[in-house]
Amino acid sequence: MPGHTRVVVVGVFVTLLWSSSWVLVRWGDARALDPIDFAASRYVLASTVLVGTVLARHRRAAAALLRAPGALRRVAVLGVTYYAVTQAAQFVAIVHQPAATTSLLLSATSFVVALLAFVVL
Repeated sequence: MPGHTRVVVVGVFVTLLWSSSWVLVRWGDARALDPIDFAASRYVLASTVLVGTVLARHRRAAAALLRAPGALRRVAVLGVTYYAVTQAAQFVAIVHQPAATTSLLLSATSFVVALLAFVVL
């Protein structure tokens, strides 16, 4: 697949995948699978696919990650913090408040990131 076409296909796939999670959480049967379980299962599956892809395609990078002291632990902590906590909290918010409120709160993310980058960097 040519480079431009591949990028467009991946972009559409990621957009559909992300938007489907919001729809599934909001209008899905909340009693069948609560938002935190949904987020956990979704991101464990995604991380498994991603790690497998990286190990298969980028052997040097994978070897460097495994050799660097504490690198794998830092990546795991980042994954748990960002995906498990943040995304699950968003899914819980979707269930308990209107989508517009969640979107408004998430729009402040850029400001918070810029402020933290200014302080940290």
